[in-house]
Amino acid sequence: MSNHTVNLQDKTPVESPNQRRALEAPLRVRRNPEAPPGTSKRTSPKATNNVQPRVLRTHFSYKIKQKLDTYQYTALPSPRSIRLLSFSPAENSTARIRCSIVTVNLDDRKSFNALSYTWGDPLWRGPNAPAAEYETCGHEIECDGKSLKVHKNLHDVLLRLREKLMTTLAGCTRHHDSVAKLLWLRKAAASSRDSKYWEASLIWIDAICINQEDLTERSAQVAIMGDIYCAASKVVVWLGPTDRDADAAIKVCSLLSTVPLKQLWTHQLRASQHMNSDETYRKLNIPRISPEQWAAFGSFMQRGWFSRAWILQEAVLARKVIVLYDRQEISWRNLIAGVKFVRFTDWDVNIAYLAFEAAGLQEGYRYNPHALTANCTKIACISDLRKEKQTDRSLWKMLTILRCCMAKDPRDLIYAALGMIDALLVPDYTKSTAQVYTEAAWAIVQESKNLQFLYFTTDISMRTTKDLPSWVPDWNARLRPSPLRGDPHGDGDGDKESRWYPAGDHRWNPPRGAFGSNKLTISVLQIDTVEATAVPYLGSSHSQPSDLCAILELATDHLQSPLGRVPSSRGYDALWRTLAADTIAKKPASEIFKSEWMFHYWLIHTLWQTCRLTAGSDTAEHTSLIKKAKFWFGKFAALDASGQVPSLEDAERDFPHLEAGSGPVHRMTQYNSSWYSRNMISICIGRRLFRSKNGLIGLGSDSVCAGDVVVTALGSDVPLILRPVADTSMTFQFLGQAYVHGIMHGEALKLLFEDGAEFEDIVLA
Repeated sequence: MSNHTVNLQDKTPVESPNQRRALEAPLRVRRNPEAPPGTSKRTSPKATNNVQPRVLRTHFSYKIKQKLDTYQYTALPSPRSIRLLSFSPAENSTARIRCSIVTVNLDDRKSFNALSYTWGDPLWRGPNAPAAEYETCGHEIECDGKSLKVHKNLHDVLLRLREKLMTTLAGCTRHHDSVAKLLWLRKAAASSRDSKYWEASLIWIDAICINQEDLTERSAQVAIMGDIYCAASKVVVWLGPTDRDADAAIKVCSLLSTVPLKQLWTHQLRASQHMNSDETYRKLNIPRISPEQWAAFGSFMQRGWFSRAWILQEAVLARKVIVLYDRQEISWRNLIAGVKFVRFTDWDVNIAYLAFEAAGLQEGYRYNPHALTANCTKIACISDLRKEKQTDRSLWKMLTILRCCMAKDPRDLIYAALGMIDALLVPDYTKSTAQVYTEAAWAIVQESKNLQFLYFTTDISMRTTKDLPSWVPDWNARLRPSPLRGDPHGDGDGDKESRWYPAGDHRWNPPRGAFGSNKLTISVLQIDTVEATAVPYLGSSHSQPSDLCAILELATDHLQSPLGRVPSSRGYDALWRTLAADTIAKKPASEIFKSEWMFHYWLIHTLWQTCRLTAGSDTAEHTSLIKKAKFWFGKFAALDASGQVPSLEDAERDFPHLEAGSGPVHRMTQYNSSWYSRNMISICIGRRLFRSKNGLIGLGSDSVCAGDVVVTALGSDVPLILRPVADTSMTFQFLGQAYVHGIMHGEALKLLFEDGAEFEDIVLA
């Protein structure tokens, strides 16, 4: 090969033994004939102005970068075949990624790793500040000499994995050390498919190893994805680059990993005020964690990977989990420990708001305070599922965990669960999202033999999936309102006995032979018809005046309506239990000491806040709002016969104590009001109060209106609200679940049976 001069900036090196020898040879320098006596006559090319830097003359060739042909996939030879990716070594950490793809049979037990990552932006930046560079396949890699485009986050992790692999096998701590580079240039010369490097670099990556454009292949590969992650030697989790919060968050996890969970039971740390107490950390025997560190933890748990649907399968089935971010490795055990601590103590809400305040200081950054709770819950569930047998898992349980997850393809919110269970479903990307969701609902019906999946049916105003039957949960829509569960302690898996049984002990037999149909036949007993509704409950500090007026107006109207056949459905007791679904602090209200007085204090505190929020304004609207709130407050108090609703004068007498912010009246009011308000908000948001023709009061979804029908259905542990479909006699649209005080334990059945009523089959469409 002849010598030639090249410009290193414009050419791409071809790896060869000559390149290694050139790098090992000392750099020759020009002799300076004008060097003064007594000094060295050898100097660098830049030492004098009259000597020009020379261009390095080498004995190895360079090729000019040229446009590569696009990589073309070839069909896989068998249903159990998979592709694996192998990196080619590089002379530096930023060189173009070169790789090759090999096809193997999954049953051959080939040693390989699998990657778990997010296709989009790995950092949480908020909905108003998306990182567009992560959303497109704009980064090129060379695969078997051809061009293949990948997303930025995948390109980043490929660079990181290649660097980690090369430095590990080279025995060096840093890839850019000259020793490491020379060792790896030697390895490059000897690289082959039988080498240690090639074996160690084999990895399965969904975006590359599956032909995403071939829907048939994509469906077949997703169907065996659970087997792929089971077979992988380890699953590498990539959380993305570092940021200002990452190191502090990892430190928090490390500290919390030293605290045994049994200590949390001993010290009773569930109250949020313990989070900032020095005494708390002394009991736990760990250094104090500052609000800034908790905020960093909350922000870190917002990273894109934690919200992905597929991580449930990828992490649960993994033999070993390795977690990477930037050039750091995180202990999976420490991460789990930190998450479980936060979930056990219920500090996640406070941490979320700390992170929100910290993130709010950054321009263009918005924080979702609910994402931390959802992400921590999912990671804690993953830890528990790794200890379970596959036979203990159900499709319903997996989809309950996945309900708050995200996926680029909405069908993956179902398919991500299939690899962990024995299900009736098979991935098929030729089907529409509505078809997939409908088949999933039928699979749950056949599996559970009840209607508990209706917990997750979103209000019709919130739905995003087209052509979806009203009774099928839209897994891609925001869950609103929150589920009404007969077991407030449970997680929705149906394993615990419900405390509500409006249909008595009657059982439902699911229809046969209708799998995949858009219509579901159920057996119902009509209880009543909705006659009036309040405006939807908003639950924010700014909406408190209108919320209070809406509640008291309908409650007063209810007290003035004719008495129905269920006496317990009237008055103060019926109202406060309905607004909280008879549940306080995730427990039946009857288990909470003097829970009936919490609503008494909530009324006083909310009226005071209504007057206080509008006191600084002299607009006619605010003045009218105060008058309206006081009017309905006084009228409801006058009509109530329980004696637990304070009069308007008594309530106003407590206002100075509440304004002072101290004293026994303030403490008692603040404590009871906050307990009741916390539970009421979680139940009422996305719902509205209604009263029926026969004097019942209940809580239904936003879309409920006069004329809708209240029924109790076999297989459901709560009443349902249906809307008749025009021009049909027995076909209805499903609107949602309801809490209707006085019939939750089957009280209405006896009365209706005495009148000759009976369960009848209707069709949900």
